[in-house]
Amino acid sequence: MRWKRVTTLVFVAFPCLSFAGAEETRAPEAPLVNEENLEKVQVSETIIIDEPGDYDFSGFMHEWVGPGACNQQENQAPILKITASNVTVRNFFWKNAPDGIHVHCKQNGQGNFCEERVENVKLINFQGNACEDLLTTGKNTFDVQIIGGVFSQNPNESYRDKTLQLNFANNLVIDGAYFNGGERCIRTKSGANLTVTNSIFNKCKTPFKGDTGEDIQGIVPFQKEKITSKRNNFYTCNKAFSAADAGVKYTSINDSFHSCAIGDATLH
Repeated sequence: MRWKRVTTLVFVAFPCLSFAGAEETRAPEAPLVNEENLEKVQVSETIIIDEPGDYDFSGFMHEWVGPGACNQQENQAPILKITASNVTVRNFFWKNAPDGIHVHCKQNGQGNFCEERVENVKLINFQGNACEDLLTTGKNTFDVQIIGGVFSQNPNESYRDKTLQLNFANNLVIDGAYFNGGERCIRTKSGANLTVTNSIFNKCKTPFKGDTGEDIQGIVPFQKEKITSKRNNFYTCNKAFSAADAGVKYTSINDSFHSCAIGDATLH
């Protein structure tokens, strides 16, 4: 299934996420879209964006009806796959897709062996739930921006795991997002370079989890990770930053922690 490129730009105002003071422990409500105002679209195969441009999906809720299940089986079909550079996608809402959103070359699977470079991709105001993963970035993917959006845990408690699986996070930026539950909300691997700002992590058991091991095919192991967290709010977690080895470097700048241990980060 292919979606037509939008030729008329649609500018959308997104709600600002206001942060509570240190004395409060309850997170603000997730700014979920009202599904009653959206037209339901059944999706049975991956929507592919393979040309540069600005794509706006306002007004639709995409419901996956294709093969697969909302569990932890690897290499199921994503609902949306971006294989082109210089792409902006706005207002993409979905439910129960087995493997969420992929950003990488045209290779099948998780894009672990991509040689073709994909860069300058903006994902603005996305909303969906994780199944196997909510978002996966592949090898040779650079300069991805995630702006706004609500990212929720797997609705099936027995299959909850990662939300964003950033195997190859090359200059990736997340700003103003809301992470709504989950086991490990941002999972990074060897060589990741990631900045997360102005976001809310609500009831993520481990908001940030990273290691530099070699368990992912195609990855160069034991490369240092540089993860910067700035002006984020963490509510109800075990510990905000969890580094599995010394190669993962977390820097926390003006973050706030509410019923949530800081963990393995250097504070500034």
